[in-house]
Amino acid sequence: MILLDTHALVWLLREPNRLSALVSKTLRTQPLCTSAASLYEIAYKGGRGKWPEVEDYLDTDMVATFGASDIGILPATGAIMQRAGAISWEHRDLFDRIIVATALAHDYPLVSKDDTLDTLGDPAFRRIW
Repeated sequence: MILLDTHALVWLLREPNRLSALVSKTLRTQPLCTSAASLYEIAYKGGRGKWPEVEDYLDTDMVATFGASDIGILPATGAIMQRAGAISWEHRDLFDRIIVATALAHDYPLVSKDDTLDTLGDPAFRRIW
């Protein structure tokens, strides 16, 4: 299973040419999922005009939309939320913290262009780009 960061999810569905060659190849061979936090991030940023490219998702059932593309949604459980808050990491983006904690909880690699995630310093965390 491969976990998609929010931007990777959106790019996969809308602008797959923005994904790296390695990511494109990997996504063809593995089942895909995203964190429930990604739906919140899309709704939050899209609803506030901070990410205009996703505003049309606001009036859709994102669970059904992503499910139709065979992308599962992993819940942000209490344990994941607690882990996200407890990670000893200076990264302040709350969405990233939840998504990284989700990857760690499930032992899934995370598809993300964001190389600042590599500052986590946890050998169990794997980022693909």
